[in-house]
Amino acid sequence: MRRPLLVLSAAVLALAFGVAAAPDSAAAAAPVTSTSSGAGANAGFFAVVDGVETSVFVSASDFSFSDPGGVFEGSDVFVDIFQFDPGNPRNPRDDRFRSFSGYVELTADQFQPVGDLDSAALVAVVNVCEFAGKVGGPGAGPPPQPNCFDVAVDLSWTGTGDVQTFSGRSQSRFDGCRVRSTFTNSFRSAVATGSVSDGATNFTPNPSDFADLNSFSSRDTFSGDCLFPEPPLALRP
Repeated sequence: MRRPLLVLSAAVLALAFGVAAAPDSAAAAAPVTSTSSGAGANAGFFAVVDGVETSVFVSASDFSFSDPGGVFEGSDVFVDIFQFDPGNPRNPRDDRFRSFSGYVELTADQFQPVGDLDSAALVAVVNVCEFAGKVGGPGAGPPPQPNCFDVAVDLSWTGTGDVQTFSGRSQSRFDGCRVRSTFTNSFRSAVATGSVSDGATNFTPNPSDFADLNSFSSRDTFSGDCLFPEPPLALRP
């Protein structure tokens, strides 16, 4: 299913997800296979309303990973909103910059890629926060609480360019372990339209300035004496 065109190396995958047959290490006598796949959509918007410049970036993804230990699937979206209010153009001291960002995990039906990078749809509510204030010195007290609010995201992507596909394979050996890897990445330019709104302001009144649809898949097969330590505690489920 989805997230950014990222192909992880076989060793990192094994470390992160613990391809292991024993608590502390694993010896892969028979071939062990792990696979990963995903799809994503990105879009950037720009608008000027009442003199305030607003830039919005949205990135949604859906992804899946499987190995003998099971299947892991996920879906998420990241939203970033940046605003510049020049105030009095003749007085740069009253320029105001604001930045809001937020991330949320999605359910399976909230982000829907369609076809061979033909289109995609996203409907979600994301809580974005502005972390304002300066870091003070000793005795300055705690920083101010972030300014947070929900934005409703309702966007559609339509592919416009040709699908570009890149694929490859590799084979490596180390310490008696053989790893065979294949990958395929696809990319297509797109146009995104819709709204990112807090209920009073639509931050994306114009079509996207840039957008894309993408997908990836990879497969790693381990054979021989493949020994990997347990992943760090922070990576264990």
